[in-house]
Amino acid sequence: MATKDKKGFWVDGKGNSVPVGYVKKIDKQRDKVVEKIFKEAVVLEAKLRDFKIRTSAAIDEFLAYSANAGSVKRKDWKGNVMLSNFTVDKRVERNIQEYIDFDERLMQAKAIIDELLIKWSAGANKNLIAIIDRAFEMDKKGNMNVKSILGLRKLKIDNKDWRKAMELIDEARSIHGSKAYIRIQQREGKEGIWKSINLDLASIVLGDE
Repeated sequence: MATKDKKGFWVDGKGNSVPVGYVKKIDKQRDKVVEKIFKEAVVLEAKLRDFKIRTSAAIDEFLAYSANAGSVKRKDWKGNVMLSNFTVDKRVERNIQEYIDFDERLMQAKAIIDELLIKWSAGANKNLIAIIDRAFEMDKKGNMNVKSILGLRKLKIDNKDWRKAMELIDEARSIHGSKAYIRIQQREGKEGIWKSINLDLASIVLGDE
C-alpha cells in the first residue's frame, strides 16, 4: 500500500497528505498493482541472490575437490571456470570481473611513454603508436580502458624506459572489488547451439515478442 501518515492519509509523490476518500479509484488500483508487483520482485530478487550464492559455493566446492584429487594448489586462482555435465549438453560458466583502479603512478608511466613516442615517431610502427594512444584514451565518463592499459605489458619492447613505465603501471594498479558472472546453458543435440537459461527479465521473450 501507499505510504500513510499518522492520520491514515495517503502521502503522494510531493509529500502531501490526501484523505483516503479523496484518492481516486483508478489511483488506488494503480497503487495496488505496482505494490503487488514490487512485493513479488523483492522476493524473487532474494531468491536469485540466494541461488547465486549457492551456485558459486557449489562451484568452489567442486574446484577444491578437483584440485585435491589432482594434488594441485589453487594459488592465485581467480575462479574463472566452465563445468559441463557428462553428456556435455549442459554447462555452467563463472567469470570473475575485477574492478581495477590506478593511482598517480599511471600518469608517470604515461609521461615516460609519451617521451618515447616522441623519440620513436619518426621511425616507429604506426600500428604500435596507435595501440599505445588508444590505451590511454578515456571514454565519455572519463574512465580509462583498463584492459588496454594492462595489455601494453604484453608488448615485447626491449627498452629500459619502457620497462620502467610497465613497472609503474603494475605498481599503480589496485583491485577494489570483484563481481562474479554466472551463465547456465543447454545445448540441443550434439551440434546444437548453446542457449542460456534466462535469469534476466529483460532477456525473457513473451509470446510473439
